[in-house]
Amino acid sequence: MELSGLGALSGIGTAVSDRKTIAGNFDTFLQLLTTQLKNQSPLDPLDTNEFTNQLVQFSSVEQAIKTNEQLELLTRLSAANMATAAVSYIGKTITADGSTSELKNGEATWIYKVENDAPKSTLIVRDETGKTVSAQEASLQAGTHTLSWDGKDGFGNPLPDGKYSLEIVAKDKNGSAVRVTTSVAGRVDSIDLSGDEPILQVGNKNIKLSTVKYIGQG
Repeated sequence: MELSGLGALSGIGTAVSDRKTIAGNFDTFLQLLTTQLKNQSPLDPLDTNEFTNQLVQFSSVEQAIKTNEQLELLTRLSAANMATAAVSYIGKTITADGSTSELKNGEATWIYKVENDAPKSTLIVRDETGKTVSAQEASLQAGTHTLSWDGKDGFGNPLPDGKYSLEIVAKDKNGSAVRVTTSVAGRVDSIDLSGDEPILQVGNKNIKLSTVKYIGQG
């Protein structure tokens, strides 16, 4: 597993280089200014206001680059801390937002939360192509529940292992829609740190770290 997030600390070069460049230009400007002041004609003196304005502009640019340098450092430290925290998830059981679960050995599991009682509901399972493979009517109660699916289609035929998604169409007794959120759970096998956000690999599922809601022991 490559900890590219931790390696981010080694790349703080752009802002530092820019700052060295502006500092060098600033020194050159001061040398030119000093030379011109020494050799100016008493009858035609240099415009001191113009030089003052240029000094202020150089100072503002230098401060801006310094600020960018500090922000770049903070960003890289934050990425390194996130990567370090993500590694600690390996071996833990997590629950995260999502509707896709893995069918393995004839079982797939989802966790869902119903805002209000929904006696007129339908539980729909789809395969990776989006095809409906199972649909059943249900009367759902408000609260958090677990659905274990046996991996069989509407005719009782076992389906192959793989990824399946759950959609719950929930309605109350008056036929109004009821909000339902779904989650998936599993054990974290490894971490992908190659992107902007760590990705937890749970079986064949890729789960963003930001979607994790609960963490338990492995």
